[in-house]
Parts: sequence; structure tokens; C-alpha cells
Amino acid sequence: MRPRYSVAALLITSLIVAASEPGQAAVSKTTAAASNRDSTVAVSASRTLPTSAASPAGGVGFAASLGANPITVFGLDDYGNPARVSCPNWLTFASPRLTYTQAELNEIADALVGYSPFVVSHTPPALRSVAVAPTASAKSWLEDPYCELNLQITNMTRGTIQIPRVGWRLLGQTQLTDHIRLLDRCSSLARDVCSAPGGGRGPGSCSWYVAEITLTPMRAGSDFVARPLGYKEDLSPCPPITLRSGQSIEVATEVRSEEPGAYRMVPAIVVLDASASITIVAPNLAGNMAFADADQFRCFARKDHVYVEVASGAAALTSAAPRWCV
Repeated sequence: MRPRYSVAALLITSLIVAASEPGQAAVSKTTAAASNRDSTVAVSASRTLPTSAASPAGGVGFAASLGANPITVFGLDDYGNPARVSCPNWLTFASPRLTYTQAELNEIADALVGYSPFVVSHTPPALRSVAVAPTASAKSWLEDPYCELNLQITNMTRGTIQIPRVGWRLLGQTQLTDHIRLLDRCSSLARDVCSAPGGGRGPGSCSWYVAEITLTPMRAGSDFVARPLGYKEDLSPCPPITLRSGQSIEVATEVRSEEPGAYRMVPAIVVLDASASITIVAPNLAGNMAFADADQFRCFARKDHVYVEVASGAAALTSAAPRWCV
């Protein structure tokens, strides 16, 4: 089974960072010591090589010592559809006002009936969706929020390769100081008791792995890569990723951050064969990730036609029945 939620596009219009040049793939050498550590490793890119060929739509072709196109990389959602990196989606007010007409309140309630933090859905004019994950130290009813993209990696060489590390390269970052104004789901639905939105995890499978990444302050061009881990149905570990010619694997990258900020990132994959180890990036899958501290969240509950603040900081994120701040 795949990870717990669907992947959707993350939009942060305030973040403007230069991306990779079109038609280029960045390649950097890695050390054997870095390839053997289990925790997130941050290294810097060393050089850039031009791409020699294009892969099918949605994929990436690379030039490297392992061959003209050693791997292709696709971003997928949980249903196998093309996707980009996503962060948990919260519903917030589209304007500073907190008083609404009955028609607007009905539209807000309709949006919250099928709300999920893991799927971008239609929002009424009174609301907007904000994609942001609480920082690693912030407690939340989401339990373990992170930004994620599933990467399908295919070996395009004639030989066997290993994928010892998968992660992301930092292209740039900006500060994120905005306050996120959440809505209390229960009062918005005019219910005394309501359930929390969510998904649920399934058992593991060696058909997909997970690479857990933790961002720390680093300069642009640094790679945050980790060893992908997989577990079988009996929870025994899967072997390291080894791909024969034409074989594919799916790696879910789960990205957390210790500090708030908006980051421009691009997937980075370490490819290894008997003679070379290189780091390859997929520039067409570059995307934005945002993280906010607990004190940046506030929760508003509906009272008649007005929304009033009922919780802030950690209290807004750790809400429980009869209140769910979404």
C-alpha cells in the first residue's frame, strides 16, 4: 500500500526563487561514508552536466558517467497520477473579515464536510487553502505532518544499479512569518460532536520505500538525502534498493523541518553501480515546501454569523473533540 494521503500541488506565491536552467541535470559526487549513514545527510552539489536526451512526458533524462539516461524519475500521487510535492492543506479565511452571510456560512460548511488535509478540493470564495506543515517540534492532531512526494525511479541502464539515498536539493529559501487562521470544523458544521478528518496508514510493502528527510539551515545547493527504508507485511526490513535494467521502485520522500520557512526544492537521487556514485536531480519536479511554528497557528470557531478566536499556538494544533481546527 502507498502512504496515507494523496499528493497535490503546493502553491506559495510569495516564494520567488530561481530554479535550474532548462535542459540541465545536476550531478554531484558522493562519498562512501555518506552513503552508509542512516540519518539525513546534507552535502553540496559540485558540478552540472547538460542533458543529452529527453525522457517520456513527465520524466527526466540525465547525462552521467553511468550512461546517457541512467534513470527516469516521475512524481506520482497515491493513485499513480502525475504529481508534485505537497504539504498538508489547511482551510483559512480568504480575507480579514470574520462576519459572513448565511449563504457564505452554508458554503463554508459544505467545504468542511468532505475536507481532508491531504487532498486539495474546491474552496468557496470566503476560504482559501494553505499548504504548510507544522515544524518537527510542533505537536498536531495530524500526528506526524510532513511534506511529501512519491518518486518512481526506473533503471534505464543495461546493468544493475543501487539507489542508496533519496532526498531533495535546496534551491533557495525565504522566511515564513504569516499567521495561519484555522477554522473549527465542528462549529462550522453546527454540530456538537464531529470526527477528525484524516487518512490512516496501511501495512508496508517492498514495492515502495520511504526516505525521511529533516531540513536544517544550509546554503542553496545543499542536498538532504537519506537511506530509503521499506518494511514487509510482517514488519521485517526490506533489502536495500537494487534495480535491474528496466526495473522501477517507488520511494515516498517525507520532509520535515526543525525551523519555519518556505523552501524551493528539487528531488535528488544517489545512483550507484560498481564503478561510480553520482547524485542526480529532477529539475522538472522542483517544488515549494512550507513549514510553520506552532505559534503561527490560530483557530476560529463559529458563533452565529461571526467567527471568534478560540485557540492559538499549540492549542490550535492539538485540538480534539468537540473541536477540530482545520
